[in-house]
Order: sequence, then C-alpha cells, then structure tokens
Amino acid sequence: MGGVGGNGGSGGSGGCGGSGYNGSNATRSSSGTNGGPGGNGGDGGRGGDAGEGGRGGDITVSVNTPDMDLLMLVGDVSYKGGSGGCGGSGGSGGPGGSGGMGGSSYSWTETTNGETRSYSNSGGFSGPSGMRGRDGDRGRDGRPG
Repeated sequence: MGGVGGNGGSGGSGGCGGSGYNGSNATRSSSGTNGGPGGNGGDGGRGGDAGEGGRGGDITVSVNTPDMDLLMLVGDVSYKGGSGGCGGSGGSGGPGGSGGMGGSSYSWTETTNGETRSYSNSGGFSGPSGMRGRDGDRGRDGRPG
C-alpha cells in the first residue's frame, strides 16, 4: 500500500493595520479636527497544498507450471495507493489599525469692563478603526495515489 501524502502547512497571519493620524487641536480661531481612520489589516496567507498519496505497489507472482496449484493459497492482496494529505488551513486576517485621536478642545476667558466671558472651540472626534483583513484560503488536498 502506498504511503499517505503529507499535510500542507498553515498560512501566515495577516499584518496589523497602521494607526490613523491624530487630529489637530482647537485654537482660539478654529475648532479641532477629527482623527484619521486606521489602516485595514492584511489578508491571511493561503494554506499550503498537501502532498499526493504514494502509489500502490505492483505485485508479481512467478511460479513454475507444476506449482500453479499453490496460487490458490494466495488470499486478498492490497495494492491500492495511499490517501492524499490535507491542505493547510488559511491564516487569519490581521486586525485593523486604531483610528487617530481627535484634536483637543480649546477654552479661554476674556474680561472686558469687569465682565468675564468664557469661550471654547470644540475638539475633534477619534477616527474609526480599520477593517480586519480577510482570512486566507485553505490549501488544496492531495490526491490519492
């Protein structure tokens, strides 16, 4: 009987997405800006293909003509090939990067003629996180021998 084919290796994991850029802070004359979005994660690697099963052996029985009756003693003979290996699993997609921080708000006060007034400009929002990468495909299973 032929040997079993080797299994394929697992695919590598995808890389992490990059962080988004930070927003600018508010000033006396402008509001803060929002942070940028995080980068998407990398896709997982494809799993390795499996090996083929080993070929079954050839069987040859040689006997002299007067000994042909001995062939009746030969039982079941297995000569099939080995099974193929399993394809490797695909790698996991990488996580998305975090969004950048929004800019800070800015507050100040002004006093005119003994009257104090408070002012502020708002800050920005944090950016959204990036999307997770796709998982890699499974490798091909090996064919039987």
